[in-house]
Amino acid sequence: MCKTVIEAVEFKLKPDVEVANFIEAAKQSASFIQSLDGFIKRTLSSNEDGLWMDIVEWKDMASAKSAADTFMQAHEVMAFCAMIDMDTTKMQHLHTQLTC
Repeated sequence: MCKTVIEAVEFKLKPDVEVANFIEAAKQSASFIQSLDGFIKRTLSSNEDGLWMDIVEWKDMASAKSAADTFMQAHEVMAFCAMIDMDTTKMQHLHTQLTC
């Protein structure tokens, strides 16, 4: 059975960032992420405490790792990344075990 890979990135925004501006930057980064080989879908979520989770589903681990290697250097994501407090960032790649 072929299992997909979930890339889960947890982070907080820099203190001076407006959520609406961050969402706009996320939308601008979407075309780049969607163009990457193995992309399936992306979900960006947050909670009341200011914790964000960017979840991207990839076809396989090779696709996820390749995307992670190129993401931070891409011009299309620079505004998005500039708004994130990188000291709060945690990234994981997980094999999907169940989808409902």
